[in-house]
Amino acid sequence: MDLKDFHTREESEAGLEVPLYDSKTGEKSEHTLRVRNCDSNEYQLARIGYQRTRAIVSAESDDAKACLLELAYQRKLSASLVMGWSFEEKCTPEAVVDLFKNAPGIQEMVERIAADRQLFFTLKNLELLDTSESKPS
Repeated sequence: MDLKDFHTREESEAGLEVPLYDSKTGEKSEHTLRVRNCDSNEYQLARIGYQRTRAIVSAESDDAKACLLELAYQRKLSASLVMGWSFEEKCTPEAVVDLFKNAPGIQEMVERIAADRQLFFTLKNLELLDTSESKPS
């Protein structure tokens, strides 16, 4: 084996096509999200920004306001994991944040999939994604 055989950056940046499931029926829908791995440059930069912002938010004296800001920044951080989708609406960070605000189970699913490195680096990743693991809880 060569040192390059251990490199994972390319797969992290390419992302995976993740099916979305109907929240009412649990059936697979025609829509998908393209999700980056947590090792992607985009997510790493967003994570650093989130950590810096978190320090500022923690200094907020109004606890309720601080909690709302924290929640908003967490959504923004998670939105950096989504690089595209199958909806007609353009996939922008703001649109993804809005999706997560209104469908928190999808945010949780995206975070779980992005953190599972095995999904990004195995030949069977499509089979792994087409299971209940990719359904929001």
